[in-house]
Order: sequence, then structure tokens, then C-alpha cells
Amino acid sequence: MSYAETGLAFSGFRQTQLLKLETLRELVTAASVKLVTLVGQKDGYAVMASIGMKQRALGTKGGDVRMFSSVDAAAKVQRDIGVQQFQIDLTGYESGRLRPGRPDTVRAAKQAAEAVAHSRWFHEEVSRTFDAVKRGDEPLLDSDVMWNEFTGTSEQLDETQRAGH
Repeated sequence: MSYAETGLAFSGFRQTQLLKLETLRELVTAASVKLVTLVGQKDGYAVMASIGMKQRALGTKGGDVRMFSSVDAAAKVQRDIGVQQFQIDLTGYESGRLRPGRPDTVRAAKQAAEAVAHSRWFHEEVSRTFDAVKRGDEPLLDSDVMWNEFTGTSEQLDETQRAGH
């Protein structure tokens, strides 16, 4: 029988006394928890613990039912507090996002990928040029000579612009 069929759907969680994570850990350690169930809800999963004849939901510090965005996230926390087995009730589960998307993280990931691609390109260009210089295919230019050529060209452009105005 699912939690939805027993009347313990998400709204019913609010009527149960909530467990703090540390309290649930202590109850698990004392072997007082008979069964842990991940209960599928809209956009995520809640944790219900069977303690004696009572069902209690895992809560947050703020007094709300703690929701997990995935079975993996809930399983990690359960494993960390000593729960070795649990069941999953998908009766009330509705796929979706528990939290809104984060466009800033998407943008940051895209910028990081572009930076990696640029870095890879830059290193390939430096390596290619270095190899060409070693083979003698590209001349090795002195930086002072290059700077003098650049400043000379720059001065000529400046004179050309002044003469044209």
C-alpha cells in the first residue's frame, strides 16, 4: 500500500511530527527505525521513517518537510546516517524541478568551456610555432627588432593621419 493510499500524501506530512536529521541518525543507530521510505512528490522525494507505530517525515531546520531533488541525493543522506535499505513509493511522484534553474551557473559553465577551448588552441599554436622554429620553417625574431618595426610603423601611420587632416 502506498503512502498516498494511506492518506499520508505530501499534505499529510505537514500533520506529522518532523524529525531532525540528527534525531533520525540516533534512531537508526538504536535500531528503532523499522522502515525508511522515499515518498515521491511533485518535483522530488520526501523521507518517511516508520518508528514503532508512527510515521515521521524528515524535516528541515526551518520546520518544513525536507525534499530531495533525486533518489541519489536522498540515498546519499540515508547512507550517511546509517540506513542500509529503504523503499521507494512513486505513487505521488511528478517529474519536474524542485528548485528553479540557475542561468548564472549555466553561463559560468559555458564561459569555462570556452576558456578551456581557447587555452587548448593557444597551446597548440605555441607548440606548432615552436616546432616550426626548431625545423627552421619559421624565423626566430628578436623582440627589440619587432618592437622597433612596430613603433616605426605606428609613427608612420600617425604622420600619414596628421598629413591627411
